[in-house]
Amino acid sequence: MAALNDSKQRFPRLLICEGHEDHAFFHQLIQVRGLPPFHIRPSDGNSQFAQAIAKFRLENTKAYNALQNIVIAADNDEDPKAKFKNVCIHIERVFGAGTAPSNPQEKAKTRPYVSVLMLPWTKEHGHLEYLCCDSADDADRTAASRIDDLLALCGADKWTNSRWGKAWLRANLAIRCEQDPFVALGHVFSDARYQHLIPVDHPSLNQIAAFLGSFA
Repeated sequence: MAALNDSKQRFPRLLICEGHEDHAFFHQLIQVRGLPPFHIRPSDGNSQFAQAIAKFRLENTKAYNALQNIVIAADNDEDPKAKFKNVCIHIERVFGAGTAPSNPQEKAKTRPYVSVLMLPWTKEHGHLEYLCCDSADDADRTAASRIDDLLALCGADKWTNSRWGKAWLRANLAIRCEQDPFVALGHVFSDARYQHLIPVDHPSLNQIAAFLGSFA
């Protein structure tokens, strides 16, 4: 999914996320929930956060100068402490030593302020796919229960959050999306035909929405 053509906008918020799926998710969440608008840019992985900020600053100087807050959204996977530390390293590459926040969701000693949002939530193992499982589950409980049984039969119910979440969500989308069993997660959020598969107004996403809403 291409970045929205928002470079000439002056809303003072930038959200850097890991990839195009995250970009589509956050865009849909912000739209549906009526949250304050952000410039949203994917960073092509968790090793490119500093480069993504620098690229936005270079290509959109006026928009960057109007920023008051930057949010970096990253996956915890199975090591929340290490993943948060990785984001902090990138913050200090851009803004200098000692500028990184001490904890997720705190504002760093930077201008503009930088905050870190770890997915699925602070100190919780997982990623965007794991975050989406509860919404997909409630959208079709019958399908969800069958997938639970399938993964248990295969022994996948004993996998880590990261591996289980990806397997469960992929199986869920495959059996529920008749038009395209291989539907990409980004398309679930960006294509109106598929948005019912993972509704972003689900209560499991309330704390993410509340955090973003705090930047209004």
